[in-house]
Amino acid sequence: TNGLTRFLGAADSVAEIEAGDHVKVFGKSFSAGSLTAEKVIVRINPSDRTWLRGPVDEVAAGRISVLGFEILEAELPPNGLSLESGQPLTTAEFMARVSVGDMVHLKGRYGQNGIDWDTASLNQGE
Repeated sequence: TNGLTRFLGAADSVAEIEAGDHVKVFGKSFSAGSLTAEKVIVRINPSDRTWLRGPVDEVAAGRISVLGFEILEAELPPNGLSLESGQPLTTAEFMARVSVGDMVHLKGRYGQNGIDWDTASLNQGE
């Protein structure tokens, strides 16, 4: 965030966001790898659903990172992986195809031990 970041909803600053709040962030990524939030919408625990959509910023053995959030290969849903076009993928195919800069869209639910991902789609860069 910076001085131009607008906060809407249940918080007026990062310091007011609490565990369990639902946060939706809109912003820009820069070629140097930094991110700047332009708008942050905070709601108090509206549901157990969660989404993560953004560019892959790291691929390593057994894991990927999307916008700085690490997703382990073992956490990917074995029956919910696909290309953005709808073509289904196995976990091995997904991990073999994903590259830095590709867009990934994950949908899941908050569970007892973190996020349980239901689907993950891959939109490979040109």
